This record gives sequence, C-alpha cells and structure tokens, in this order.
Amino acid sequence: MEFAQTFSIPAERVSGLRDRVTESHKRAVKVGVEGMGLVVGQTETRTHIINGIEVPRKYTEVTISGLTPKFEGWHFVASLDIADGGTIVRSLPGVECPPQHLESGNVCDYCKTDRNRSNTYVVVHDDGRSLNVGRNCLKDFMGSDRLNPESIANHFSQVLNFVGSIESEWGD
Repeated sequence: MEFAQTFSIPAERVSGLRDRVTESHKRAVKVGVEGMGLVVGQTETRTHIINGIEVPRKYTEVTISGLTPKFEGWHFVASLDIADGGTIVRSLPGVECPPQHLESGNVCDYCKTDRNRSNTYVVVHDDGRSLNVGRNCLKDFMGSDRLNPESIANHFSQVLNFVGSIESEWGD
C-alpha cells in the first residue's frame, strides 16, 4: 500500500529533513523493506507579522512517500498503542485502519488471547483480510526466519512517528 503526504516546511529545514529520510531509508533496507522517498518541490516566500513587523520566510513544498512495510502479502497499516484512557491509532497518511480494529483493544487475532499489551499491529493482506496481531506474535504469525517481523514492525512505528512529527517539528 502506497502512502504520500505533502508538507510545506521552512526552506532552511530541507537539508535536515533529507538527512532524516536518508537515515530512515537505510534502516528500512537493513530490515528488508522499502524505504521512504523525498521529493523537494518549489520554494515560495511568505510574509509573517511578528511584533507588528513583516518578516519574509521561505517555505519549500516536500512530499514524503513510500510503501507500507509488506511481508508475505501482509501490509502493516496501523499501530495501536493501548493505554488506560483508550487506544491511540497511528496510521500513515492516506492509509486507513480497518474500522473493526479501532476498538479491538488487547486482543490478538492470531493467538486469540486478550492480555495486557501496550502495542498491537493491524495488518492487511493483498486479498483484503485484516488482523490485529500482538507484537510478541508477529514472528509466529509471519513465520519467518529470513527477516525479523518485529524489526519490520519497529521500523514501521519509527516511520509513523517520523511522518507524524513533520508538521509539528518542521512545518508551521
């Protein structure tokens, strides 16, 4: 599943963003999944009023894109962080978490166990099936000795955190 989101960031931050995308791409290659891409667009000048003074600032349009990590036909589409106050759903831009998983809580569809978990992953197969899988069940569920599904999931979580932080950290 492909994701893409465009942001407008201060022009002086483009180099730092490029470095972070490159770092994330290297981690993706290390765990055997496709990394993110960065397309740098046009720069425009916007005027801000600060203490009654017009201050020009250059902004550059950037687009972060890639494919959600996929393994054996299963795509990671969301991370569910389970807390006392409810579940925090984190998914990539343009990738929707199937609604039946939004309230699934601590239940892992693979082992059918409801236990105290802090995190589960929603995975969707190419054929449309979707499951909520606990972190500890990933390796059994995906059945892989070649690649570490938990490393792929950790990378997915890092990508979610990175993309989610761009607007607050890099944008206006």
